[in-house]
Amino acid sequence: MNLLREYIRILLTESTKDPDLGMFSNEISNKIMSVLGDSSVIDRLKEQSAESEVTTIIDTGALFTNYDTINDVHLGIAVNDQGYGRVKAYYLCVPEDRSQSNLVIEVDIPRGYSQVDEFNEWMEVELADALSHELQHSCDPTEMLTADIPEGEAKWESLENIYKHFGSEAETRGNVAGIMSRAKRSGRDPLDILDDKMDEIFNEALSNGFNEDEITPVIQKIYAMWKGYMQSLS
Repeated sequence: MNLLREYIRILLTESTKDPDLGMFSNEISNKIMSVLGDSSVIDRLKEQSAESEVTTIIDTGALFTNYDTINDVHLGIAVNDQGYGRVKAYYLCVPEDRSQSNLVIEVDIPRGYSQVDEFNEWMEVELADALSHELQHSCDPTEMLTADIPEGEAKWESLENIYKHFGSEAETRGNVAGIMSRAKRSGRDPLDILDDKMDEIFNEALSNGFNEDEITPVIQKIYAMWKGYMQSLS
């Protein structure tokens, strides 16, 4: 009887285990890098205005055949003349039918990026973080994603909202997935990346009018939440 119970426990554990996010992230990242490396795309982006964005749907082939919480993967590419780069990703969840949910990646890169030293290495690290974060959300149950989590500008309306957003189970899991993927891709210590993430939240809070004394305890609580979850994975 004990052996049967152990066997059932193993089956349940395996059936609820998240898929290999690294495999999905790497596959999508490779396709995006292939698009950006295409000579016709490079030439087109050189002429694209900084106010516009070129969009496409990434052909993921059979990648999500057995994965019913992502419909399409959309890519938007903008160029700028200030020499900066930014990668953002979003899991646009449709709670009523998760199979209609989409993954959206927005890339803002310098004009003439193909001539920028180490651009590819930087891009791959940023994609690893952003994609793993949002792919984790695609694995999370609908109840978790639709919990009381302030989004957008609303999360900066109060100290409570800051913690409700960044300290939520969904954001904890998503951010830690991104941290671990960034660490694997870059070779950096995950704890150093965690510190960087806390600095980003801290500085964003300051820019939204909070002072150091009031935001520090909130950052400490978020740090403890993320670190605890990170350690539970090892």
